[in-house]
Amino acid sequence: MRIIPSSALGALGLLLCCSLAACSSASPPATSTSSTEQLQESASDGGDAADSGALAFPAWKPPAPQLTLHGGAVLAAPKFQLVRFASDPGAAPMKSLLQKMGSSSYWKETTGEYGVTGATALPEIALPDSPPAKIDDTEIAAWLVSQLDEKNTAGLSPVDANTVYVWAAPATTVITKGHERSCLDFDAYHRSATRSNGMHVPYIVMPRCSTPKSTSQDGLTVALSHEMIEAATDPVNGAGFDLGTTDQGFSLVNSGTEAGDLCALSANSIRPADLGAAVQRSWSNRAAAAGHDPCVPAQGTVNFGAFTDAPDHNGSHPAIKLTGGERTVKVKLFSDAPMGDFTVSARDFAASQGDAPELDVEFADGSKMAKGKNGDVFELTITARGRPSFDGASVVVLESVSSDRKSEHLWGALVVH
Repeated sequence: MRIIPSSALGALGLLLCCSLAACSSASPPATSTSSTEQLQESASDGGDAADSGALAFPAWKPPAPQLTLHGGAVLAAPKFQLVRFASDPGAAPMKSLLQKMGSSSYWKETTGEYGVTGATALPEIALPDSPPAKIDDTEIAAWLVSQLDEKNTAGLSPVDANTVYVWAAPATTVITKGHERSCLDFDAYHRSATRSNGMHVPYIVMPRCSTPKSTSQDGLTVALSHEMIEAATDPVNGAGFDLGTTDQGFSLVNSGTEAGDLCALSANSIRPADLGAAVQRSWSNRAAAAGHDPCVPAQGTVNFGAFTDAPDHNGSHPAIKLTGGERTVKVKLFSDAPMGDFTVSARDFAASQGDAPELDVEFADGSKMAKGKNGDVFELTITARGRPSFDGASVVVLESVSSDRKSEHLWGALVVH
């Protein structure tokens, strides 16, 4: 779907990291159950720990959600056409990326498992008009439909089931979606317009924000790669590959439900040699199911983190139901290769966003932070504190941070109370 601006994307991580730093001066991290107890529990729970007495990596595979088709289809061979204003020279990085993407190993790895086999760049369109100072998304969609159904004075390529238009705005243009404004409430996004014959036409909108990260070449290509993947795998928003109602807690914490969204919060950009540009890593069902880093291409780092089982449901979403306003659950730590101890902090999602607290969370020793490694198990007590804000549920967040503080992993679970 959309990318929240970089300043907002960092808000959750910043708040969580600040909370983690504040917590480190309090009581020491909780200690875990013993390795023998871990192995016994893993065996009884059907976990992945080895029967030989040595822990497997990961000791248990995190129950990462899977993107699934929701009645729609993917674009098997998408064709992208850049539509820019002739007076805007800043679109050149996007043009270059569109031309190189289809033949890249990056594109194959991020989209191939979802049924996308290639991508083509159509000739760009340079509009002679003066860029608008302000335009709403409904106007962009209406312009696109008008061009395709009536006049086509812009010279758009004929549309078919695989065509995607990339509408690029200069920095002087503010894009709105109702009361929301580009660069304040959203950054790049993709949607679909509906023609008079009922045909859905996917399009990508690329605002140019006045922050160094967004106006830089890397900022543009990272955002465009994100939207290209999502436009191909979920061309009619929510009908293609999407989490849907799979796991609302996970999607809330990770800022979205599509392939690009789920890998957007962390420092997940790479620069493949065959593209020569910065692009974003994207969610892989295959890697997630194997217990490895679900964001591909792989960076060669250890995938690690913590999760808590959610045995109940809130509607169709996995959840933890509190009994008498409280419940103690197990938090399991994992890594897919040996690594040093890492810290796990537990947080109330609402409070981390600056809203009224909804939950109190603490480990068995009364702290909000634990330290351990693959196979360790902790007990976490969750207590209702305020009114739940997500359809009768709150969200508890587990943030795992490596000892060098260069890598992190976020996990979210719905809590019904």
